Amino acid sequence: ALAGLATFIGMVQDNEGGVDGLDGVVALAISPDGDNLYAVGSEENTLTVFDRNQVSGMLEILEVHQDGVGGVLGLNTPVAVVVSPDGLHVFVASNLDDSLAVFRRDLATGSLEFVNLYQDGVGGIFGLNGANDVTIAEDGSLVFVTGDVDDTVAVFRRFAPSDDLVLVDVEQNGYDGVQYMHSPTSVAASPD
Repeated sequence: ALAGLATFIGMVQDNEGGVDGLDGVVALAISPDGDNLYAVGSEENTLTVFDRNQVSGMLEILEVHQDGVGGVLGLNTPVAVVVSPDGLHVFVASNLDDSLAVFRRDLATGSLEFVNLYQDGVGGIFGLNGANDVTIAEDGSLVFVTGDVDDTVAVFRRFAPSDDLVLVDVEQNGYDGVQYMHSPTSVAASPD
């Protein structure tokens, strides 16, 4: 292969070869160790986990988590997914649930267990109305979620290896000098 050029090596497709949960796939995240790929399917309300061969790059389905199945909540129209830098957690922002779902990740296998849900208007949580993106600070200490309905960025403090987050700040358009943040669609954290 020529340097800098991508070479097609294969694909996985919903309802082919045992693959499921990819209808309306809108976001992907690779684990820090490169062993797993996580995909959210907005049409099936799913989070699909793949094993990734680091030599070939090929994917093999491991498991599918679906909203309302097996105790999983917060996956109604998932739109964004991110893996923590330490590989311990996977976070999913879901638009119609106005939520951030938290999954614990098995470092050996990459499999997930649903452990927590933060939902707008529940338990003092706000700023997630229309949640549409999620990112995490490089050091893994903060999780940021945009809410396009309320024009917000919600900031959660993370205390790994705990599965719990604490809402520490919500920045909202029109308040405390925040301007020009109408219906934010994405969020990124600076490296520092």
